[in-house]
Amino acid sequence: MTELPHIFPHEFEFALRPPCKPICRFASFHDCAEPRCGNAILERIPKRKCRLQLTDNQPEEAWGLKAHYTPHFLLVLFYHFLVFVSTFAFWAWWLFMHPDDLQNASVPFMAAVAIVSMFWSSVVTLRGLR
Repeated sequence: MTELPHIFPHEFEFALRPPCKPICRFASFHDCAEPRCGNAILERIPKRKCRLQLTDNQPEEAWGLKAHYTPHFLLVLFYHFLVFVSTFAFWAWWLFMHPDDLQNASVPFMAAVAIVSMFWSSVVTLRGLR
């Protein structure tokens, strides 16, 4: 059995779109590259050519796609930065408007710290359960 080459995520998403449908919302402002028509990419996806033989005693081999999603590290870092900067900016604004009220100023920032830490602890826990 020969190994088929991998399909890049953008190619796979491109292949699943309706055929030859324009995808650019700003096509009136510039010349867009036309999407490729046809099913050349879909031909690279392995397909089962016979029916499943469902019996009680024998396990049957099934074919399918194995999805692999990896979030971009810089995007996750940007979201964390956005959460912490906005709550820290609120903290600074609150202290400027109410100089004696340090406790109420820190509540959104500490809530954001708690939520982000719970997010990362759940990621670690769920990976450990695999």
